[in-house]
Amino acid sequence: MPICSYLVFPGEGAFSEVSAHLAEMPGCDVLPVEDSDLMLLVTETDTAEQDAALHARIGALDGIKALVLTFGEIDPDPYARCEA
Repeated sequence: MPICSYLVFPGEGAFSEVSAHLAEMPGCDVLPVEDSDLMLLVTETDTAEQDAALHARIGALDGIKALVLTFGEIDPDPYARCEA
């Protein structure tokens, strides 16, 4: 189950619109950063494919100046690659 967190930097005057669009997307939790024009976005999806699709959808939103991945736990079994 991929879980990621992002810093979202909306364009000037786009904070409310971007925040509202992100909050409507399934698997997204939006938290405004106090005393700032940026927000923290936490996403949770069932598969890596869904995560990639959600990331693309978020990145395509008008009003986002920058989207920075700060954490991503996407590999469902990180030890599977170590087994020989």
